[in-house]
Amino acid sequence: MKTNHGGAREGAGKPALYNKPMKRINVMLDPETITFYKTQGNNLSEGIRNYWRGLTKRRADSLKAGRNLPAKSKQSKGEKPA
Repeated sequence: MKTNHGGAREGAGKPALYNKPMKRINVMLDPETITFYKTQGNNLSEGIRNYWRGLTKRRADSLKAGRNLPAKSKQSKGEKPA
């Protein structure tokens, strides 16, 4: 008896987040760099992608490009931030 359970079905599964396949790589970063890129997105990878898209003229894939850089405060050298 044939069942309809299992196997590939059109439209099944979670849709891909990006139009292009991503590659997994390992990098070594200092803690300050990790913290910086994590502030650019929900996680390190997203932060790197968002920052890169903010530097380039073209939009990669179908996601909104942009940089969420913190505003620089005008403080003298040696002053502690408020």
